[in-house]
Amino acid sequence: MNNILLSLVVVTNNRKKDLENLLDSILNQKDVERSLFEIVIVNNGEGIGDLIKKYEKKLNIKYIKNNGNLGASKGRNIGVKNSKGKYILFLDDDNYLQDEYILKNIIEKDIELLEKDNKIGAIRYATEYPIYKNGKRIGYEYTVCELDTKTKTFFDIPNNIKLLRENSIYFYLNHFATCGVLVRKEAFEKINGFDENMFVYAEDIDLSIRLWINNYKVLLNPWIIIRHNETPKKRNNLWREYQMTKNQILMLYKNFPMFLFLFYTINWLTIQSILSYKNLKQKEPDITFLQMYKEFLKGTKEAFKLIFIQRKVKRKPMSFKMWKYIRFGIPKENIKILKEKGLL
Repeated sequence: MNNILLSLVVVTNNRKKDLENLLDSILNQKDVERSLFEIVIVNNGEGIGDLIKKYEKKLNIKYIKNNGNLGASKGRNIGVKNSKGKYILFLDDDNYLQDEYILKNIIEKDIELLEKDNKIGAIRYATEYPIYKNGKRIGYEYTVCELDTKTKTFFDIPNNIKLLRENSIYFYLNHFATCGVLVRKEAFEKINGFDENMFVYAEDIDLSIRLWINNYKVLLNPWIIIRHNETPKKRNNLWREYQMTKNQILMLYKNFPMFLFLFYTINWLTIQSILSYKNLKQKEPDITFLQMYKEFLKGTKEAFKLIFIQRKVKRKPMSFKMWKYIRFGIPKENIKILKEKGLL
């Protein structure tokens, strides 16, 4: 008999030490029945069999080794396909459960909430990101980056997190990142999971928008905080710009009314390109605007090829009414929640 309620799906790629830290933090979780959850590890990189052996007797682990790097989207889809839980907790391999009662609270409170309301498709958690100075970590920063500015200022006051926890207050989100999100498996399968045309970046935004389009709510639980131990190591930022451009255009084409698809695509290739360059220049001072914009054009070309030539992208756009709610209605809902509780 399958008693597994929750499947933790983790895609990893050559970050063995980070994955070990994550597994240690899961091992340290208290007051939670381990028969209720499993960990599905999907490996897109080099072998980590010795690490799996270290933990498989202590934790319920299912290990899948892919033949090469299949990307975040396909890796997570494979993980869900091989999972047994009714609910999926997506984690990155560099996440860390610093609170020993996170899984207990997820199972006892959030899954209970999902059981009561079958229109909740996902619950996102707050994130702690490391702060670095001169290459050294000097602390952590609490963030709920997917919220609008007005609501977000509420979280600048640390004591407010305690108030939210005491009152079990949740907020609405128009999109989420997958470094700590609980998803209803039935909803995930209904919308066909992550789009495997999106190798990495923006695939989580696309998934959350499709949940809204299919009449599922997306919530934020800001009083469960999951650490994201990103390192200041240099990444291939030009490749990232290529992936982001391609995937943003795919996401817009699939999910938005045509006039908004055209508007946002033009905005991405003009105003956003300048903003992206300013941000990129801080990370890699030697990169020129021309180098970066070539990646923008390359990503645009690949997106249009997938859309109009290979016909690999299925379009199911939201209504203009739905767009207005996601863009303007959700922030109003969150302000209303705070005012009703006397917290704003």
